[in-house]
Amino acid sequence: MSLLEDTFDVIVIGGGTAGLVVANRLSEISNLQVLILEAGENRNSDPNISVPGFVVRALGDPKYDWAFDTVPQEELNGRVVNLPRGKVLGGSSAINALATMYPSKTLFDVWTKLGNHGWDADTMGPYYKKSENFHRPDPKLVEELSMDYLDSSLHGNEGPIQTSVPNYYLLPQKLWIDSWKKLGLRVSKDPISGQAVGAFTCPSYIDPKSATRSHAGNAYYEPVSSRANLHLKVNAMVEKILLSKSADGSVIATGVQYKVDGQIKIAHAEKEVILSAGAFGSPAILELSGIGDEALLSPLGIDVVLSNPNVGENLQDHPTTIMSVEALDNSDSLDSLREPERLQEAIRQYTEEKTGPFSMAFNAMAYLPLIDLLESADKSSLENLVSYLANNKTREISDAQRIQQDYILSLLLDPNDSICYLTAAPAEFFPVLSPQGINTVSMVSTLLHPLSRGSTHIQSNDPTKHPRIDPKYLSHPLDLEIFARIILLQRKVVSLQPLASRLKSNGRTNPPNGLPKTLEEAKSWARESTIGQYHPSGTCSMMPKELGGVVDERLVVYGTKNLRIVDASIFPMIPKGPITSTVYAVAERASDIIREDLTIT
Repeated sequence: MSLLEDTFDVIVIGGGTAGLVVANRLSEISNLQVLILEAGENRNSDPNISVPGFVVRALGDPKYDWAFDTVPQEELNGRVVNLPRGKVLGGSSAINALATMYPSKTLFDVWTKLGNHGWDADTMGPYYKKSENFHRPDPKLVEELSMDYLDSSLHGNEGPIQTSVPNYYLLPQKLWIDSWKKLGLRVSKDPISGQAVGAFTCPSYIDPKSATRSHAGNAYYEPVSSRANLHLKVNAMVEKILLSKSADGSVIATGVQYKVDGQIKIAHAEKEVILSAGAFGSPAILELSGIGDEALLSPLGIDVVLSNPNVGENLQDHPTTIMSVEALDNSDSLDSLREPERLQEAIRQYTEEKTGPFSMAFNAMAYLPLIDLLESADKSSLENLVSYLANNKTREISDAQRIQQDYILSLLLDPNDSICYLTAAPAEFFPVLSPQGINTVSMVSTLLHPLSRGSTHIQSNDPTKHPRIDPKYLSHPLDLEIFARIILLQRKVVSLQPLASRLKSNGRTNPPNGLPKTLEEAKSWARESTIGQYHPSGTCSMMPKELGGVVDERLVVYGTKNLRIVDASIFPMIPKGPITSTVYAVAERASDIIREDLTIT
């Protein structure tokens, strides 16, 4: 074992979705030496990452995935839930499902109410555009998939990340849109406006020229990798941030200790340390460095540098469940790729023509209000639940939780905003309907704004040990009530025409006994099948410390002078839908803040 040392101006811990944005933007300043420490490898050319249709191949594979797990979840019948996170250059943007979706404008009103000035919707809008290069679909595709709501003026056209709607799609994706349109639930505004309700086809993080995934690794790092002042170390496992006390009592981050190939190394930071290790990694590294709850750290033999019990708390994710129904034998379905001839043809289409099933992603979505889709008796029941919670002053919750709860309760009764989103995919996510394989349509139900809050904390002073992650899925009683009603909506979905015309009326289903018919059946299925949607956030929240915060509105860790966090862990409240676009936007905003604070233009 040897100790090697280097010095840089800025050290970025984590070459993931946010970290590579910050490293790119700061290294635009030629006299600023920037180091990226990434625990995984550079796999930008790996087809398991680059080919859109290989989207699930990396999940669970330690070459690509941290492969975290939850503790047994009490409200999910004691089940342990897998939590994939990207352990490669590009982070989770390199292994996610490629969906480009955007939050409500009102989310940023909540962020502002939680003490974060300069993070309102008007300020954040340009940063979504800055990260994106949107390729508008051709007029024929716009007409086929009813995408006349697209507003190119709201999208970026010069950013590093390529977004597009693939020209190739399967029939159920079109039928999904057409069916919701008959109910009057098709979006009328581009979802990037933050005012979307209804069904739509979301863009994907796919470069249409090459039909490959666009992610932080190949979009933010690769084009600038030759910069003389930008340095990348892969397979670098960070052990802790080096901290020292200044004369005024504040803490200065002086460097980072990490290990490569068994060698302990020290990288010194002259100006800033930026922690971008994600919603599980960032709080873990803080705790390993002595920032966190003294009651947790001291028994582990970690010297407490700054006491803050908020570190690792406020964990949020989107609860999700999947149900499947059998489609007609001749249906357009990815399940047909089990047949060798179909598989070979799909491979040929992709390699020779950059089209076919491997060139696409699942992008048939619907942001839905719940209140207008319920029967009158159930609507009244939900309204009573909301009223009870809103007026219940005996239940002890923090001021921050009260602000978030009030927002979520207002969404439940708002016909012009969404509390859930549904997705249809022409494939069996969990192939249990038949070992021989049949054609299916899978329907994903997701709760966009759960009230449940969990935590993540280290269990050891060994940096290689995974943290104890407890999302507490469905632990808030209202979450289960809402989620069960969302699950029941899927019975309505499969009866909608023209989608229903492509489904077998008495076909096999998952759940095996048919889709839930009653609220109790839906609750039972939720407990049996709920997983996370792999959008963890909130564990180092940007809020005043007294509200539960870990960083201030300049993203500086409380009590420090030059340690910041830039990733989804700083979200005080989770956005609706996939969070990648918001991570990019936050990282772009953070880069400007850091440049301002470094007094460099």
